[in-house]
Amino acid sequence: MGFATWSATRPAEEIDPDVRALLDKGAEVGAPDISHCSPEQARADLERLFVPDVEPDPVADVTERLIPAPARDVRVRIFDPDPGKALPAVVYFHGGGWVAGDLETHDGLARSLATEGACVVVSVDYRRAPEHPFPAAIENRTSSFRRSGRSSTRSRPAIETPST
Repeated sequence: MGFATWSATRPAEEIDPDVRALLDKGAEVGAPDISHCSPEQARADLERLFVPDVEPDPVADVTERLIPAPARDVRVRIFDPDPGKALPAVVYFHGGGWVAGDLETHDGLARSLATEGACVVVSVDYRRAPEHPFPAAIENRTSSFRRSGRSSTRSRPAIETPST
């Protein structure tokens, strides 16, 4: 029995209290139910909710690169809180249900993760549905993860860039 079948036959009896609090807060502030929106509306709503109208938290070094992947190169944004120090790396794949979300909607979260977690964060701008059907996002995520390996001679993830 596959997971989808199993989960459909065994629904949760009650919602986790933390999830319930988040859902209640969303209803309180008028967050839309994105399950009934077009992809464009879901993206606009997520941007409105997640992109603050304030200066982002400072990170010592923020760079963007392209990495090779099936169909198109994938943009990544690398947040390094201490470029002179060897730090662990986190490859971050933003939320949004494979449809919404991007580097901008999750920029603040990636910055906080880098500074509070004392780690280099590689945030991936993978292809989203419905413009790019399954398995496009998975292919981009796999490619970016494989190319984000650590190099023993550098303090940053060894992101390979396409040759020109």
